[in-house]
Amino acid sequence: MKENRFLKKYESKSDTDLEAIIKDTETFTKEARMAAIQLLNQRHGQTEFSERAQDQIEENELKQKVQIERIISDEVLKESGFETNDLNAPELYSKSFIGLSAILFSTLFAGILLLMNLKKAEKKDGRVPVIFFSSLYTLGAMILLDSIGPVSSLLVLVVNSLAGLILTHFLWNRFLGKEIRYRKRSIIWPVLIGVTTQLIILAFVLFSRTQ
Repeated sequence: MKENRFLKKYESKSDTDLEAIIKDTETFTKEARMAAIQLLNQRHGQTEFSERAQDQIEENELKQKVQIERIISDEVLKESGFETNDLNAPELYSKSFIGLSAILFSTLFAGILLLMNLKKAEKKDGRVPVIFFSSLYTLGAMILLDSIGPVSSLLVLVVNSLAGLILTHFLWNRFLGKEIRYRKRSIIWPVLIGVTTQLIILAFVLFSRTQ
């Protein structure tokens, strides 16, 4: 292990000078302060002052490490969708989940999720446009698909995917902001509600066909 270079430099200093170095966190580096603590321990053994000072240095080092890791984590999350662990950020359903909900469930369902996000983020301006779009698009898609007659699942997928793109890339960016930082909200309840709704609709369709 490499010897602390400040040990020889500080060995002629008085106890008062060493204590001043230990206390001065702005001027002296961790290495310099640790050298001062080591010299005091060599002279007098470990005292309450030196023990407390060393604990403080280690605690500050840990805080700095956590802060750096948080910054790196936030940057990584930013690249993957602007998600963060900041408790001051609103808790929202992610873009990917809203888009997927439009495909698997319905445009109206995905629109409700985006509407809940707007409420959480206290963005009142986007609520009416989101309700208007979700309702109108759902109605328009139903009329269009019904007029075509039997349609392939691929066409339904395309129609729902388009709705998901509009919700997450236009309405989200317009009213929530393209680079909004948010905490990821749990999707358990929306998934349960969406799946249950789909099962009820499926059961109703199957029951209607038997009549």
